[in-house]
Amino acid sequence: MIALPPTNDKYERKIFAFLNNMQPETEVLISNITKKENIYKFTETVKFYMRYHRAKGTIPWDNNIELSNDYKNVKKLSSYWWEFF
Repeated sequence: MIALPPTNDKYERKIFAFLNNMQPETEVLISNITKKENIYKFTETVKFYMRYHRAKGTIPWDNNIELSNDYKNVKKLSSYWWEFF
């Protein structure tokens, strides 16, 4: 089980759990899973999650979470690439 970043915010914990439980090679349009008024907070929480795992040295990098360049999609990459190193 991958550790969740520390937070007391219930909404952030839900996002962290969602990211941890995403299946590899899954991509989700953020506007389909959160209310319009929460898109900014969702995106910022995903970025916090990625920075947390980078700082912890979680392998694979950023726990395999990636945001699209326009911040509209979140994707969990396959973990196979790092297993060869």
